Amino acid sequence: MSSLCAGSNVFVQLSSDPPKGFFESIARGLYSNSANERIFAVMAYDYSYAFTSYLDESFDTAKTGLFAVGGLIAQGVALFELERKWDALCKKYDIAYFRASDCKFGQGPFAKFVREEGEPTLEEMRELNRIILEFVQLIVNEQVVGHGIIIDQDAFYKLIKDQNARSILGAEPYRLAFDFAMVQCAWIMKALQLDLKKTSLFGTRITHPHVSFVCDEHEVYSPSANAAYHSLKAKNPEAEQYMASFSSADDKKMAVLQAADALAYIVRKSSKTGLGFSPALFSPEFKLLEKAHRLGLIQHANKTNLEKVVAIHKPGESFDLSDLMENVFEADIKFPFGHAADRSQNTGSIPNS
Repeated sequence: MSSLCAGSNVFVQLSSDPPKGFFESIARGLYSNSANERIFAVMAYDYSYAFTSYLDESFDTAKTGLFAVGGLIAQGVALFELERKWDALCKKYDIAYFRASDCKFGQGPFAKFVREEGEPTLEEMRELNRIILEFVQLIVNEQVVGHGIIIDQDAFYKLIKDQNARSILGAEPYRLAFDFAMVQCAWIMKALQLDLKKTSLFGTRITHPHVSFVCDEHEVYSPSANAAYHSLKAKNPEAEQYMASFSSADDKKMAVLQAADALAYIVRKSSKTGLGFSPALFSPEFKLLEKAHRLGLIQHANKTNLEKVVAIHKPGESFDLSDLMENVFEADIKFPFGHAADRSQNTGSIPNS
């Protein structure tokens, strides 16, 4: 079940599959030769509510269209299984890494599947589409939830023609989109905390569920990313309660980031500039994720949203995105993350007040 909340450009979806068993092994120990390339939230299910969100971007290369940041949020066992199975599927197809746009168009590691790179025939396109669905099925099979933000690049680049707006928003949507996505993820933790308090049969032992972030490396933004993250938390004290550590990694070496890239690409391609989600554009991959309840919360930032950001900030300031923490949706959002003692009670509904 899903809904497009009228007038809000927000996609919310029910996600209520029962969680799978306890965390039985330490993922890092099973990757002893490459532990530095794999970051997992390692926790005891009974006493910790630690999550990790892997974030990657997808955007139209012209200064039009859309800029999306997609995230996959989960706990340790699901992330470990997704990483393991994703790596195995890459080996099956003898590719160094997966990138959704490359797969769609027969480029990069997928050039070997087409006669002419970047120009697949209809038959080759069918095979590439089958491959991308096989990778997306791995997301469906695990207890992970997608979230993200989509920014209208048309509106963004028109707005930053004004020098003051440019000095606030930056020269491209990258920083704003990632900040939006991280505070949005903090809101998910807040919603989960409220649900735990309402549904726990034995009294919740969780004060604050919290989320760590792993973002794809960027040659321009990564060097200052840690300082920017701490500034974002300082500017958003409510969100900061739910935001733990930050790190970045190379998506060509980390499978879960490749899965986040796939999510970002899929939701971007299912949206229309200025209109939010467009069912006419829903791809088979999007429909698969939707049917399996793997899309949690995807929001769109339009011209009005961007103008508001400019209006309340001064040049050089970190973004105050506290309004995101007050989100209320008429539709319920349900998460497949159950308390160990209370899994049958996991409703994850968002309060209406």
